[in-house]
Amino acid sequence: MKIRLEKWNKESKTSTLDFEKEKLNLRYFYRQYFVSANKSGDKIVNVFCFCVYYDDDWRKNQVYVMDGGNCYLNITINITKDKIEYFGTHGEA
Repeated sequence: MKIRLEKWNKESKTSTLDFEKEKLNLRYFYRQYFVSANKSGDKIVNVFCFCVYYDDDWRKNQVYVMDGGNCYLNITINITKDKIEYFGTHGEA
């Protein structure tokens, strides 16, 4: 993210994003981890982070949300290739 922010700041005359101000502290998020393998046999970890929950059902079942903004994050990590395949926040309606 730091590299991406630096690139945006160089490409845009109006962008002044600061990595230290933009980064998220994940200790304030609840997390769910799901481990699987893809078609190639690579080990995949999907991490779902959220900052609020409405009942303890999230401890046993995967949380699904349609929107939610930056209170909900998803990341997909390919452990075999040591690569982040996806990272993003949810949209807002």
